[in-house]
Amino acid sequence: MKKKLLIMLLLAALTLSATACGSSKEEEDPGAQKQAVTDLDNDMLESYLNQYNMDAENPIQSDDLTQEDGSASCKVTDLTVTFTTKDDDLQVAVQAKDLEDENLDVVVRDLIIAMDPELTYEEVKDMFSSFREDGRTSYDMGEVKCKLKKNSDGYRFIIEND
Repeated sequence: MKKKLLIMLLLAALTLSATACGSSKEEEDPGAQKQAVTDLDNDMLESYLNQYNMDAENPIQSDDLTQEDGSASCKVTDLTVTFTTKDDDLQVAVQAKDLEDENLDVVVRDLIIAMDPELTYEEVKDMFSSFREDGRTSYDMGEVKCKLKKNSDGYRFIIEND
């Protein structure tokens, strides 16, 4: 009887310790799970995406991307993002169905800040206000030029390094 009780207590202790070990993995910092973007055909794009992923709320991984001759594209939340490089220039285009899309501000903000880390969230917020409230279609700040174009699928937001 004592052996059975001892074995049951030992099994219960092992079960509790295994459960505790398993739950610690779930509580890890989500930022620690971000992996570097590697193995792209384009070093400039790879460097930019790694800069983007450092602080992005919606990181992009290598296997998220579809690559074609100097460009790559992927889905970030419900938005389609296309990256195009030519010489030393990078252009990022974000396609959204609606200018009021809740993900648009966050994704575009992170893409802009990755292109020019000197910019602040407040400056990007001011740019969005200018597009939405003032009807502007272009905006320059720091090392970044931004354009907004209406198309048949909604809106195309274009970000370029200056």
